[in-house]
Amino acid sequence: MEVLVDTGATNSIIQETLLLKIQHHKFKPVQQKFFLANKTSIDIIGYVTLEIKIQHIRTNVIAAITKTLCCDLILGEDWIKYYQVNINRFRDRIEILGNKVAVSLRKSFNNQLIPVKLQHSMSIPPHTERIVDAFVAILTSPKVFFSPGLQMQRTKKIVVTQVFSSVQNHLTKLMINNTNDFPVYLSSNISLGFISVIAHDNKAVNELEMLYKNKRNNFVNQLFSSTFNDSKEKNSQVDHDDQYRKNYKVVANRHLQGKTQDIIKRNNLTQCTSTVNVDVEKTLDQAVKHIINLQEQNETRKIIQRYRNIFDTSSSTIALTTIHHAIPTADHPPINSVPYRGSLQQQEALRKLVKKMERSKLIRPSASPWSSPVLLIKKKDGGYRLVVDYRKLNSITTKDSFPIPNIEATLQQLAGNAYFSKLDLR
Repeated sequence: MEVLVDTGATNSIIQETLLLKIQHHKFKPVQQKFFLANKTSIDIIGYVTLEIKIQHIRTNVIAAITKTLCCDLILGEDWIKYYQVNINRFRDRIEILGNKVAVSLRKSFNNQLIPVKLQHSMSIPPHTERIVDAFVAILTSPKVFFSPGLQMQRTKKIVVTQVFSSVQNHLTKLMINNTNDFPVYLSSNISLGFISVIAHDNKAVNELEMLYKNKRNNFVNQLFSSTFNDSKEKNSQVDHDDQYRKNYKVVANRHLQGKTQDIIKRNNLTQCTSTVNVDVEKTLDQAVKHIINLQEQNETRKIIQRYRNIFDTSSSTIALTTIHHAIPTADHPPINSVPYRGSLQQQEALRKLVKKMERSKLIRPSASPWSSPVLLIKKKDGGYRLVVDYRKLNSITTKDSFPIPNIEATLQQLAGNAYFSKLDLR
């Protein structure tokens, strides 16, 4: 468990995952936001009274609960002032209740790897680089070395650049490159890798630099081989993170960034020129043949080809968004409806539909006290469409007062236009 004593934090905060692992008092649920020093915010879902034992002294603190935090527990000014905590930097220790209890500070991060986690959820477009903010469990450091988590890169097919950086207010800047043909969604608090505070042993740095450089180059080659040749060796994946943590503490590798970018550019070019096959070309010709003006036909064809992944209906897709959907029901108790009965044929069809939607990540298993029954509507092709009966839920939902768009007014605005997008339908 990682505990951070933070003199810059007004309140004490605990991560929900840690709270679930320990015995604790009943917590009070709330919906609040805490604003951090870097002008970002975190969602608070409740408060709980914690008992923290330090040697022979028991202390208590009311801690806010959040789902995302840079470490397991932050003890803020509320705990520091109440228990007269003094950070004695001369003796490298924390003194509590007028030096009744003293705990040694962690003297150095030079021999430790410190986890780095993504601060905000985000979606990275295909073949795009993004500079992101990442949480680190140290307040500040003028020079650190970041080493990415290689297993995460293999899973997501992305490249996180290893780099020398600095830490300010628990934040460091990192570069992430999406090498895929499709957007990649990264959730907040996902582990990106580790940082090490730079040591002064140049000989050790140089030796570990060569070790990591060789292993890193091998991984990059495997990554692109897997990405562009579709070789899926699911049973042979190795936890590279554990392996590399043992092999190095501080790694210096300034030359790999340029080499990685060259590999990305070469493979991107190869991929873009090889993915459009004859069938796709024919489909594009059919899609634009009704356009009489040749210049407009060519321009439209280029746009469709550039965003061809949008028209791929071979598998289900979901929207990538950081917005959390909420249905306001005031204080109404949960509605739990029994399932509708159906024939054996319908039950089998429903089972297949549910499995297909779960594989596509359109739905997931739930133990919620809320439930609504489903219906199967037969389609023209003989298959079934799954429909959820939300009538009982709708009857207790607080309605929005937003005006419903008028279809006739929208069509009048588009009159005379040959090209428009859904942005014009607002």
